[in-house]
Order: sequence, then structure tokens, then C-alpha cells
Amino acid sequence: MAPVPLHRQRPRFVAGSIRRRCGCRRTDVKRLARVLFVALAACSARQPTRQVEPVSLHFGVDAHAAGRAGFIALRSRRPRAEAIESADDVDVLFAAGARVIGLVHFVDTALADAEDGQFGPLAFLFDGKAGGLTPLGRKAVRRMEQLGMLIDLSHASERTIADVFATTSAPVLYSHAGSAFRRPRTLPDELARQIGQRGGVIGIGVYRSALLHPLPEDARLPDHRLTTCDDIVAHWVHYARLAGAENVVLGSDLNAPITRSAPGGFCPDGLRHAGDLPYLFGGVVASGVPPEALNRAGDRFLQLMDEVESRADPAAREQALRTRVQRDDPFDVPM
Repeated sequence: MAPVPLHRQRPRFVAGSIRRRCGCRRTDVKRLARVLFVALAACSARQPTRQVEPVSLHFGVDAHAAGRAGFIALRSRRPRAEAIESADDVDVLFAAGARVIGLVHFVDTALADAEDGQFGPLAFLFDGKAGGLTPLGRKAVRRMEQLGMLIDLSHASERTIADVFATTSAPVLYSHAGSAFRRPRTLPDELARQIGQRGGVIGIGVYRSALLHPLPEDARLPDHRLTTCDDIVAHWVHYARLAGAENVVLGSDLNAPITRSAPGGFCPDGLRHAGDLPYLFGGVVASGVPPEALNRAGDRFLQLMDEVESRADPAAREQALRTRVQRDDPFDVPM
């Protein structure tokens, strides 16, 4: 299958996690989150002809304007909720530049319950108590809605996702869905359907592991080759049917220290790096997803941001922007 070239449209937009791994205490995580946003802004300021990092009230509007001017708009997806110990911390992160926050990762946070079983046979060492949003989590979610911040539900338990749906009517993001340890997929079908119905977006992850649940036989493609990018294409097609093709985009997780798709299937060399993504896109299109859905992926994410921001309380956003953000560099983050 011929690769589908990356669609070169404007606005040019890059979104992803920005973090530095360290063995930090919880109080340091909060400081580190601030530092990383400050570092990104400083990096952009040093290369004004190449990229822009707008820290403002209307990210979607700014990203479109940046694209029309020939810039690349950058937006970091995280920090995760480890940096939040009180509802006031949401304001601090907003003032520092955060516009998307993930509630959990591999373990529970002060806000919510993470999906159990993420570490396979070692899950008993990491799984927490069964639950959804904590009282602080509900306060934080409501504050995020007030500020127009997008909530990322990746790694969250089913109960956490249901609690978020009950707490806010705003559309949400599930940034990287794919194979799971205890079931075929990380995001259950009914929740994926609800995300689409609520106007949210699902990103497809590109990871694999021998410990993950194999793709169900009834979901496999013709001439499907397991452990190749055919698995990712099959997940993409599955979620596109549930949530709508326009609501499913590349989630990637390509920078994570994980096993990539093996060579074969739609991707002759596997998924070694971003240069192999056109073959993945070719497989997605060949399997029935309209190419227009791929070409509009960047616009779709900005549309999601616009919708979330349109629900915000302007007074609350102005108040949060006045929150003092410490500008020191306790971890000496390199530029």
C-alpha cells in the first residue's frame, strides 16, 4: 500500500507532552510543571521566526493566526494532575500556560482513579483503590471547565470517565487509545461512543507489547498481520465507527520508551519514527477512513479547543491569569 503524504496545511500545529523525568517529590512536581512551561516559552522566544507559544486566553484563535503568519504553533498537552494538590493549583498551571491536563497516568492521583492493570503481571504493585473522581477531582474538573481547559481522560478508569461526564458537559480528549492488558482496548466501546457524541476527540496510540491483549479476531483486517501497524489501523477503524471518523486522530505516544510496531503489514519497515507514519495513514485510508478526516486532524483538535474555551467564564480566566507564577529554574531545565 502506497503511503499517504502528511497533509501540509495551515495552521501548522504541534501538541504533545513536555516533561522532564526525575525522581521528584510531589511538591517538586508542581514546581517542575511550571518550569517546563516557562522553558517552552523561552525556547520559542529565542527562535521567533520558527515557532510561537501563545500563552493567552484563546489558544485556538492564536494557533490559527500563527499558521497564517507562517509560524508553527506549539502547545504542550500536560502536566498531569500529579501537579495539583488543591483547586488553586489549576489556576497556577493555567497562568503558566497549561490548556490541557491529564487527570491520571499509571497510578491514582489526588484527583482521580487510574485504570487498574496497566502494568500487567506487576499490576498488584501499582493498582490503587477502585474509585472515580475524588472530591478534589470534582472541584478541579469544574475549575478546568470554568477556565476553558481541555481534560484528557487517557489512563483513567471507567468510573473516573463516567464521573467526569457527570461533572461537566464539555467535550473531552482521550489522547492515546489502543491495546490494553486486561481487555482488548484501553477505552471501552460505550465510553468511546459517548466521547464522540459529546463532541470529543480520541487519539490512537502507536505502542505495542507482548504482554498486551491480542487484537480480537473479529476486529482484524483482511490479511491482518499481528504485532505490525495493522493492529493500530484496526483500532483506528474500530474507534472511527464508534465515535465518528472526524473525531479520531493520531494520538501517537511515539516519544514514549515503548515497543513499536514490527515490520510488515501496511508498514513495511514498522513504525520506527514519524517518517513511517505515511504508511500507517495509507493503511487507515485503505481500510475505509475518509482521507478528509486525516487531513483535518489539526483543525479538528483546534476546533475542540475552541469549543472548550467558548464555555469558559471570562472573569474566571482573567482572574486565573493574574495568579503569580514563579519564574525560577530549580531544575536547570536545558533549552
